[in-house]
Amino acid sequence: MNKVLRVLIVDDSLIFRETLFKELGRFLPEGSVLERADNPFSARDKILEFKPDVMLLDVEMPKLDGIEFLKRLLAQYPLPTVVMSADDEYCSEALSAGACDFVAKPGSGRKFDDTYLSDIALRLKTASLRRIHTRPYEWYGDKGRQSDEKPVSKPAEDRKRAVNPKSAAEVTAMYLSRGEAIAESNYKVIKRGVSVSPGSVFMGPPSYNRRRAQDKEDYPVSEVQNDSNFESSSDVNAASASEEDTGSKTESGKISLKTKKITLIAIGASTGGTMALTKVITALRPPLPPIVIVQHIPANFSRLFAERLNDECVLEIREAKDGDRLEANHVYIAPGGLHMRLVSTITGTKIECAPGKPVNSVCPAVDVLFDTVADLYGKEALGVILTGMGKDGADGLLKMRKAGATTLGQDERTCVVYGMPKAAWDIGAVQRQMPLDSIAGSIMAIAAGSK
Repeated sequence: MNKVLRVLIVDDSLIFRETLFKELGRFLPEGSVLERADNPFSARDKILEFKPDVMLLDVEMPKLDGIEFLKRLLAQYPLPTVVMSADDEYCSEALSAGACDFVAKPGSGRKFDDTYLSDIALRLKTASLRRIHTRPYEWYGDKGRQSDEKPVSKPAEDRKRAVNPKSAAEVTAMYLSRGEAIAESNYKVIKRGVSVSPGSVFMGPPSYNRRRAQDKEDYPVSEVQNDSNFESSSDVNAASASEEDTGSKTESGKISLKTKKITLIAIGASTGGTMALTKVITALRPPLPPIVIVQHIPANFSRLFAERLNDECVLEIREAKDGDRLEANHVYIAPGGLHMRLVSTITGTKIECAPGKPVNSVCPAVDVLFDTVADLYGKEALGVILTGMGKDGADGLLKMRKAGATTLGQDERTCVVYGMPKAAWDIGAVQRQMPLDSIAGSIMAIAAGSK
């Protein structure tokens, strides 16, 4: 992340814009160059002249607000952008418009100091590594928004009809065409209309349950952790690993894995994780067991992130609350600033969200969640670790694997920061390492293949 950057700052506030222009360079890689513009129209010209690697864009500006400008820009020019605003309500809309990240401006609970500048610099460096694709302006489904309008959320029932119209079968076919799911002859998909009652324990697709005699499924990987010397109490790795899980590739390039009943999916991510999670979660289709997620994210932003994801997903996405009961086809995102654990009660598994000392210098911590998943779910869990800086989640994922869980990790090529997945891979916590595009298909394949 020491690449020299060309950064364009777009803000109509003269004092704020000039202060960023003078001070931000201290926290960027040596040799980085900054330019500024005071409105979107000036920014348009600067982009063509300056050719920035990344843009820091304010929302509230006269004539044309930053979000509307971003929508129009991305229709023609794929520029990684971090959006900033004093109003947190714009976070969800900015990310939906194509922003890589969102940062609160001073005056909304943050001080303008070196810590703030360092945070912006890290977000800009991370965003600059993203590969941005152009989007037709019509993709947004509206005619634009005036600068003084607030974002308006659609009713839940409307957004579930409007977003992700593809059927489960169509999505599966898409994965299969890319080689991102298991063999079509082995993968049965439940079409829309098959209900999974709220709160029920996930038992896999009925069509698959009628074929319980078939106990193997294949799914694609880019790298496989050799299990030959891995000791585990699970039935998968017992006796120095079974024949199905030796870490050797088949002729088709896929790996056989003895199926297990999966009743929980746990995911951890950090730097670059919001976009990685968006790609994975929006591609998932029911029926699926409950999904619990820890993403390193500040307080308040976790709720906005969950709301944005819920607008885009078929699954129900929510910020986790203390006492929540796990339900099938629901995704629970840990609230910023609180550790999330799972606890066993008489009525079933519930979520516990509570403040605590940072673990691995962060709160919430992936390790805290993974530890409880290993204790409560053992071999019935699927653990996934995505892009992120540091090593949070590595030890917890190893504990999950030793308890018999299936574990996946994002590969180096598709990570924004190959830190957490690498730490987990290096200590043997990750069984299967794969590109980001393959993770959603693999999750559905493993869940569909569970007994």
